Amino acid sequence: MSDRAGIAVEQVPVCLLCGSRGQPLYESLSDRMFDAPGAWGYLQCPGCGLAWLNPRPLPAPPNVDLRNG
Repeated sequence: MSDRAGIAVEQVPVCLLCGSRGQPLYESLSDRMFDAPGAWGYLQCPGCGLAWLNPRPLPAPPNVDLRNG
């Protein structure tokens, strides 16, 4: 896990469907929709064709303190 200007991300080098190592499809993209900082890319599986964001952001923990009801 690493951090991209406050966004926790993880590398996902293998296909989530078949486990093959992904090949770069797009690299060094900027987020034009949400303006998330950093460069993003997509990998594509040579086996099944699935494409995925790499690195991908991790879910943010909720900002709720359950101890104070």
